[in-house]
Order: sequence, then structure tokens, then C-alpha cells
Amino acid sequence: MRQSAKPTKRNPWAWIPTLYFAEGLPYVIVMTVSVIMYKRLGISNTDIALYTSWLYLPWVIKPLWSPVVDVLRTKRWWIVIMQLLVGAGLAGVALTIPMPNFFRYSLAFLWLVAFSSATHDIAADGFYMMGLNQYEQTYFVGIRNTFYRFAMLTGQGLLVILAGYLETTTGLPETKIAFHSVPGQETTIQFNPQDVSFPATKSTDYVLVPSSQNIQIGTAPVAREKADSSSRK
Repeated sequence: MRQSAKPTKRNPWAWIPTLYFAEGLPYVIVMTVSVIMYKRLGISNTDIALYTSWLYLPWVIKPLWSPVVDVLRTKRWWIVIMQLLVGAGLAGVALTIPMPNFFRYSLAFLWLVAFSSATHDIAADGFYMMGLNQYEQTYFVGIRNTFYRFAMLTGQGLLVILAGYLETTTGLPETKIAFHSVPGQETTIQFNPQDVSFPATKSTDYVLVPSSQNIQIGTAPVAREKADSSSRK
């Protein structure tokens, strides 16, 4: 009678580094990179602090649904599905950035990434405990923490550097304006909206173009009566 082949055990080095790198990357994107992204997109500090702080909630309350992950399906199934959901959530953030209400929609997708990442943490830790014996768990605990920290460095460093490089090397060229102070002179500017011209464009967005790239500003104080008379003209 032919004996069935024994199941082969994969080398832990083949999956522990990538598993814990994939565990740490969504966390740093949600908690750190999103703050930098919203700041660069012009969101106020108050809104950033209020709404992004709630994104940490899934990691706080993940013990509430960890029994569901332990009972339903296998740890491998949860890991694969959660990684797919994390990818879908990040794609949703990228697609909603150009939309008018991007802050609301991108936050919704970041919530999806946060819950998926927290669930992924539960399944990954369970898979680690089941796939290794006690000696291997002790040996690889430093390895998994190292690659988790690599994910932190990648998110806070390489991703931010890459985003900054793409921001400065793509899109419209910057408009550079130099302001020069002129001691001993007064500066009084009369603004007439009818004198403002807009460049020809097919879109509905208008851009103010400065008439000069070198603006001189006097440092001498202007009398209140003269300033009031200039503003009424």
C-alpha cells in the first residue's frame, strides 16, 4: 500500500519577514502618512487631529472580534482576504483624492484599511503561534519585530520621500515671487477688482497671476488717514 506523503513544513524565513512587513505597513500609512497627506492637501489641523485620531480605534477594540477570526475559517484565509481589502482601501483613497469631497470619502476608505489591518494583525499573530513550535517562536520574535520596524521606516521615510519627489517634479511649475523690503519708503497699494485679469482657460478654475515677480515693500509706516483714503477709493 502506498503511503501518503507527509506534509512539508515551509521554512519560517519564507513567510515571517513578509507577513510582518505587511502587518506594519498599513498601520503606519493610516496613522502617520495620512496626517502628512491631509496637511499637504490643505486640511486644517483641527480636522486632522479630530478625524485621524479615530482611525486608531480598530486596533484598540480588535479583541472584540478576535474570537470570530479564531472560529471562522482559517488564519491563512483571513490573512489573504485582509490583505486584499487593505489594497482595495488604499486604491479607494487614491481614486477619491481628486474628488470635491475627498476628505470624507478618503476617510471612509482609511477606516476600511484600519479595520482590515487590525483583523490582519489578529490572524497573523495566530498563524505565527500555530505555525511554529515554542523554540521557533522564541527564535523568530526578534525577526518579526525587526521587519515590523522596517515597515515603519518604509512608511514614514521612503513613502513620504517618494511622495514629495513626485509632488515637486510633476504638475504645473511653481510661481516664484520675490519680496524686497525698501527702508524709508511708504507702500500704498490701491486694489481695483476690475483691473484684475485672468488667463485664458477652458476650465472653471481661475488662477491669479502676479504682474511682477519682484515686489518691493516699503518699511516706513503709513499714516492712518492716508491708508483709510486709499481703501475707500
